[in-house]
Amino acid sequence: MQRILSVESDRRTVNITINSFNIELSKEQRAKLFPAIGRLFPEGNNQLAKADELDQVRAEYRSFFPDSPSSGAANGTGGDGDESSAVSQLEDRSSYQNRGSGAGFYTNLRHADSSFL
Repeated sequence: MQRILSVESDRRTVNITINSFNIELSKEQRAKLFPAIGRLFPEGNNQLAKADELDQVRAEYRSFFPDSPSSGAANGTGGDGDESSAVSQLEDRSSYQNRGSGAGFYTNLRHADSSFL
């Protein structure tokens, strides 16, 4: 469970960094939003808090995760097999959650339909 939480916290740190580029959020405020766990904590969080563009985020990510698929490694399975399985579990879970069932859309459609009657 610790590995999954670590991967999820690192993913959130990267997302917070990227999503805060074009808004009025100071670097200090951005750093306060970062989780206090994960492989990026604390050095990676400090570097990502200072990032101003996407290339800096990529460089920092690659320095902490040299064996990841996005860093250009041939086979994304680096040193620890359990950690790569945790990453794949998170990816499977997020792709499942992003599918959606359409129920929300149908509910909104029915609500809009009933308001015209």
